[in-house]
Amino acid sequence: MEILDIIRRIVARKRAARQEPVFALWREIWQEHVADGGAEGINEQLAALEEEGAIVSHRTATDMSFEPIEDEEEQSEEQPNDDC
Repeated sequence: MEILDIIRRIVARKRAARQEPVFALWREIWQEHVADGGAEGINEQLAALEEEGAIVSHRTATDMSFEPIEDEEEQSEEQPNDDC
């Protein structure tokens, strides 16, 4: 689950900095993976995490982005209800 932890760290940093949009780009994940001593297999790990339902991916104009599923749910729970 090392890659999932990397994605969560990147997303958390962006949220803390109030950076939009809040997702982890493939190149950001790769940079942290290499910095953590990771080598190969990043694409296979990302595919496995997506298949397990732990992350969701989106194609951007120049890259791929990834978001942890539980983080999306937590964020939607934090949104105020406008029905009041």
